[in-house]
Amino acid sequence: MSKSDKKNPVVHLVGGAVSGMSACVMLQPLDLIKTRLQQQRQDHLAFLKEAKSKGLLVSPQKSNIYTTVKDIVNSNGYTGLWRGTVPTIMRNVPGSAFYFFALSEIRVILANTRSTWQPLLNKAGIDGKTTAEHQRWENLVSGSTARGAVGYIMMPITVVKVRYESNFYNYTSLNQAFTSIIKTDGIRGLFAGYGATFIRDAPFAGIYLFFYEGCKTWINEYTTSHQIPIAHPVVNMGSGVIAGMAATCTTQPFDMLKTRMQLKPLVYKNLLHSARKVYRILYNLQKKTHHKLFFFFFFPGFTLVILASSTEPTQIEKEIKERYDSKYLRFRGVPKGLLPISGRPVLSWWFDYAKDIFENIYIVTNAYNFKHFERWASGINFPRENILNSGLSKGVLSDIAFVHRVKNIQTDIVITSAELLCDAETLPKDFKDLFFKTSNFVRYTSSLVPFAFGMSQEVLKGLDDHNEKNLAVLPYENLKKLNWLDELDLYIQVQAYAQISNKDGLPSFDFVDPVLPLASYIDYWVHALDRSIILPGHQITFQSSPIHIKAYARVGLMGNPSDGFYGKTMSLLISNFWAEVTLIPNDPTENELEAITILPNPVSDPHKFSCMACLVGVSEIDGYETGDRLLQACCKVFYRYCKEHNIQIDTRQGFKMMFETNIPRQVGLAGSSAIITALWKVLCRFYGVKESHIPLEVQASLVLKVEQEELGIAAGLQDRVIQAFGGLVYMDFEKEYMEKHGHGKYEQLDVALLPKLWLAYVADPDDSGKVHSKVKQRFLNGDEEIIKAMKKFASFTEQARTSLEAKNHKEFAHLMSSNFNLRRETYGDAVVGAPNLRMVELARKHHCAAKFPGSGGAVIGMWDGEDPSTEKMDLLKLRRALENEGFVFLEIKPMVYSN
Repeated sequence: MSKSDKKNPVVHLVGGAVSGMSACVMLQPLDLIKTRLQQQRQDHLAFLKEAKSKGLLVSPQKSNIYTTVKDIVNSNGYTGLWRGTVPTIMRNVPGSAFYFFALSEIRVILANTRSTWQPLLNKAGIDGKTTAEHQRWENLVSGSTARGAVGYIMMPITVVKVRYESNFYNYTSLNQAFTSIIKTDGIRGLFAGYGATFIRDAPFAGIYLFFYEGCKTWINEYTTSHQIPIAHPVVNMGSGVIAGMAATCTTQPFDMLKTRMQLKPLVYKNLLHSARKVYRILYNLQKKTHHKLFFFFFFPGFTLVILASSTEPTQIEKEIKERYDSKYLRFRGVPKGLLPISGRPVLSWWFDYAKDIFENIYIVTNAYNFKHFERWASGINFPRENILNSGLSKGVLSDIAFVHRVKNIQTDIVITSAELLCDAETLPKDFKDLFFKTSNFVRYTSSLVPFAFGMSQEVLKGLDDHNEKNLAVLPYENLKKLNWLDELDLYIQVQAYAQISNKDGLPSFDFVDPVLPLASYIDYWVHALDRSIILPGHQITFQSSPIHIKAYARVGLMGNPSDGFYGKTMSLLISNFWAEVTLIPNDPTENELEAITILPNPVSDPHKFSCMACLVGVSEIDGYETGDRLLQACCKVFYRYCKEHNIQIDTRQGFKMMFETNIPRQVGLAGSSAIITALWKVLCRFYGVKESHIPLEVQASLVLKVEQEELGIAAGLQDRVIQAFGGLVYMDFEKEYMEKHGHGKYEQLDVALLPKLWLAYVADPDDSGKVHSKVKQRFLNGDEEIIKAMKKFASFTEQARTSLEAKNHKEFAHLMSSNFNLRRETYGDAVVGAPNLRMVELARKHHCAAKFPGSGGAVIGMWDGEDPSTEKMDLLKLRRALENEGFVFLEIKPMVYSN
């Protein structure tokens, strides 16, 4: 390296950028073809030639470089070969610039510190090396380090590039690709596959540089000693080709894993998981061919198509619709493949086994049952995009052609029914090999009902033509004469090399029979796999005792509503009102052990009414939104948070849950957040999640997330914080701290500092007359008047804390009145509401200070008279005055948690 190079690293920066730009434009078609081939997971051409020479039954119509180029050109023209050039340039130009810049600097550092690390190599037995040979190892280290660092920086652009080049997503713009990744996978999605990328890029750069410099040195020495004249460009190019081949062959497996992880992050979750999944698939491919696969990372997986698209009901489904007792009503309309067997849907037993065999699994449904299967998928993390709705089925062959066309399946497929019941414990070890011995096959149960089919890629590609010819000569009604199993059976039997076998059926497969009666399901099948259910004392500690936890109402003492405006508040938990959640663990002997059941509350969430008039009356008073949604949303946020933060929870035992509450509705006492907080604490206790796993301040933020993001309820942190901590809490929601930590600064104060407090609220609140406030929007728009008001609310909180600590209750009462006056001035009387104004007016008339404890509908107050001897009488008169006008009055009892 010359002195000028060392002194001018910018030369490397610019040179890298120029070379990166040139490489992008010239080599982009090859990069696109590589991505498409890895996406399609096609057989390696050498393998196809070998397989044919061995007489193996493989489909000859597989994609290769030629067919891939042809498909791209036919679809997008020759310019389509440069699809993804923009993100490639965005990645490679700055990436190359940064790489050569970093490489130059790291080389300088290693050279300058050679006296430090070279003795360590000598001690390790590598002494006697020349400086030139040491430089070769420096190249290996510097190349790997520089490439790994730059790869991480450019990773988001790499992920966008791979998905944009792929035809799996069919993005129309880079912006669409970027926003889609953020929406579906979050920020982490932009770094999908980095582990594989690092293991590929870092060694690639190091190995490339190692061989490149080594080859140049060896060739130069050889040509000099033998006096062979060779131009330097030829030496450089030849060294580059050799180094590139060595580095590519070494790192190709990780390149394949990287592409898969970036295209399907839900399927290929991390490097280790991806490697295991690919290995299992290729192991089965090896079983099929009975030959070792040397270039195994180039081979495709197999696809399973599960058919649930027939609109003809099975015998069980027909009989269930004829039954009206409660035992069967809950199964009315449920597809046979989703009926419970030993507490789990039939399809779940098969999916658990199949997911480790097949690369891709698709479920074809119809317009009637699509929602059922979509809901099933949500419970087992099955990709929703792999559930296809075929509308009203025109026949099994049309449905298979549909999934082949829509999902661009490029492999042979295996087809089963959603009703296939898999008893994994009784399957022979080589059972999976039945699916891969040949491409076209039919497997029968012992009663000669087909349970699995195989179809080659060649047959798949001819399905659309076959269907079109049949539609031209047959009326649509004739297509329904055959059961779909029989229709598919007949079609595959006439295909070349079709293998038919009735020796592979196991007893559990008999459930696939469409004429199986309901009596057989009830008497035998519903408990057929009970021995596979987790038994008490086996692998799991079962809970049996119900869990009861209360969360209490709260009152905002000072500063509100500035808690929603980065202000400061002081809040108190009160024991007068509460919400209680009860969790009842499922009995280990129950079939549906993992089930979660929400039990209705007869008052808060009635599902049964004494008569039609009662139903109408309850609807007029309480509306139609039930508390069930609070419980459901809370469970979702709790589960997702634990999964995302690696908090281990065992969900193999489910439970029943219900809530009760006596917190008055629509008066701003945090009734909904109390229900959610109580359930959150119940879930923590049931699953053993401790405060060290989820700190209280984080729990409060998560409860707020349940209401704001899941349910769209306008809310602030104050309620959730006080319900998490209990007692009296001083809260500072300073903006910069909130944005950095996701929560505010919370400090518990001694409730003994408080004066005697009382609460009054509207007995029968009516939400219809409330006026929408524009204060929040004005704040977001930077309205100086609102910003100034919120700062003043916050200052009231600071002064209130000082007055309490000084036991100056007179000052505290004055601040309560000032808090209300400022709120009235900021929001206006129309928003504050006449009932609230009247309660404050009566309070002041009877020598009391009062303010809102929440959003309205209630006021909190304290006596503020001059003569202590009149306090009791003043409060008694106030109580009677409030009650005479339809308000409720009570003395507040603070609630402090014991731990």
